Amino acid sequence: MSGKRRNSAWRILQFLVGGFEKSMRPADYLRIVRRRWWVLLVTVVIAMTFALLTRPSTSETIRANRPGVSFRATTTLISNDSANTSVNGRDYDRLALLMTTGEVPKRVAEAIDEERWPQIQSANANKCTETSGDETSPECKKSGRRVSAGSGQVQLGTGGFIKASATPDPATGSLAITAQVGDAKLAAKVANLFATKLVGYVDELGQKQYDEQIFGLTISRNNSETLIRQIDAQLAAPGLTASEYDSLDIRREAVLRKLANADSGISNLQDAGPQTSGLTTLEAATKGRAAILVTSAKGSTSESQRLLFGAAIGFIIGLGILLLLEILSARIRDVPGTEGAARMPVIAEIPVMNLDRSLRFQVTTAVDPTSLMAEAYRSFRTSLVAMWQRHPTNNRPALAGASEPEERPLRVLLVTSPGPAEGKSISVVNIAAAFAETGISVLLIDGDFRRPQMHKYFSGATSPNLTDIPHQGATADVLAVAQETGIPNVRFIASAPTRTDPGTAIELVKVAARLGRETADLVIVDSPPILLANDAAELSTFCDATVLMVRAGWTRRGGVVAASDLLRRLEATTVGIVLVGAEHGARAGYYGYYGYYGYGYGYAHPGEVPKMSRLFPWRKPTNGAGTVRRRPDPEQVGASASKQGANTSSEAFDDPSA
Repeated sequence: MSGKRRNSAWRILQFLVGGFEKSMRPADYLRIVRRRWWVLLVTVVIAMTFALLTRPSTSETIRANRPGVSFRATTTLISNDSANTSVNGRDYDRLALLMTTGEVPKRVAEAIDEERWPQIQSANANKCTETSGDETSPECKKSGRRVSAGSGQVQLGTGGFIKASATPDPATGSLAITAQVGDAKLAAKVANLFATKLVGYVDELGQKQYDEQIFGLTISRNNSETLIRQIDAQLAAPGLTASEYDSLDIRREAVLRKLANADSGISNLQDAGPQTSGLTTLEAATKGRAAILVTSAKGSTSESQRLLFGAAIGFIIGLGILLLLEILSARIRDVPGTEGAARMPVIAEIPVMNLDRSLRFQVTTAVDPTSLMAEAYRSFRTSLVAMWQRHPTNNRPALAGASEPEERPLRVLLVTSPGPAEGKSISVVNIAAAFAETGISVLLIDGDFRRPQMHKYFSGATSPNLTDIPHQGATADVLAVAQETGIPNVRFIASAPTRTDPGTAIELVKVAARLGRETADLVIVDSPPILLANDAAELSTFCDATVLMVRAGWTRRGGVVAASDLLRRLEATTVGIVLVGAEHGARAGYYGYYGYYGYGYGYAHPGEVPKMSRLFPWRKPTNGAGTVRRRPDPEQVGASASKQGANTSSEAFDDPSA
């Protein structure tokens, strides 16, 4: 790993450990969320979708005794003769009663105990331990046979782990047997087991009745045969009178009829056979058709709860992503990040201007001196003077016999930036107006001949310009090319034409700055970006002081590092950095930035920006009536600046504290 990457990783680690929390305020977190709110929306939607896709399905096998989750399986029995509402004289309600009470539930419990299904054994053991506390107790050992019934429902096992019920439907001649267990496969087994035991028990009852009827008829037939033999013996005895003979004969006929009835009954019973249940399985219970039941038991989650949990988790993940993007962002956004990248102080923060594009080339400090923008540039002026007075290169050692160190006045100031569209030109004209308010005469030099901008702020011409100053010129030559700006004590020199040789253009800027010292109290040079052209690097060693302009949310961190390192290697007298469009500090509520160099910008006093304009910043600003603001005449803008400058010069310049 290279040293640069290792240092970057170490800085990120330090930032994560402690610097991030110290440098961030609650308002900064809200700013991060507002800037990338769509990240939170995407993560919440993804998390909620995942929660829905991962919810338990009806075909999923869930382990037994899971709190709040059970499966219901149903076996449907139907009569062989659907036209009857009873089965061989047995009412369907009685069949349902036989299923839930008496012998059938006991036989089911015994069969379950003999099968020793693991799901039931573990569930009963767990519930038995919860109730009795001893898994080896007799109650726990026979927990599978525990049966309780009532209200058409039967419960088996400790705590009613298995629930079964029967629903008769005489109209269709069917009987639905339902079993509810904590496992889909087991629920199907129990439902089918109840159906089998019910049919078997009803068949046993029919066989028992058949045997009893055959036995009764056989006893009656045997008795009848014995009685006939006795009557025949009496009839064969001598000495019977006619009346006695007739009486015995009538009696014999009656016994014969009884015998014939017994033989007929036995024959009919044998032909019909034992009475059966008359039920067949219309549809057996299966694991795939088991219905899942989710109750509000402790530990269970409903679909709405899953959505809520998913949304919360997605929101937390989204916040983490936002903070990570903020930490690893390649662009500077606030004062701590800027100072950490440049390793030099930020001397001023310039808020954003939120005006129509038609007003971009106006000097706000002169046009609206009470605005927040004007106050920011006055703060820039104060910080610049204070930092220059305390700069180590300015405090030279005292000469022999002098009581104090010699202080060098600030005469030539260079303003540059790492790249384009970072607010150099607009800051140059506004800081010039701020210095002019104090009675200082300022000369502006447009040194950016590749993209000249200064003449647009003063509605000036591009000629005369720097090429009209001879290399060995005098003060009069500078005064001849300096144009009035409409702002008292501020004049400017237009840049050289765009086709000028770069070396010649740089020398002309140096000549104008050297001669300008004699005509103005302060010379400010607007130079090209230091990382895109050599002009600023060469002029930084010539000028008294250099200020580096950076733009929050636009300037890349690597550009700030490269520009500051270059100035440091050149041993240029760099006073500090000015952060344009900073979203930090006491005025953070009024900050925002929409760019320079064709990207638009604007500013408004607190309360003047309507809510719709804040929500949709790409919309054109409107007035109070809702109509779009008209583009003002540049001549009127220059006239207003001149008028405002005249008023300021007559009132404020007399007071040094203004």
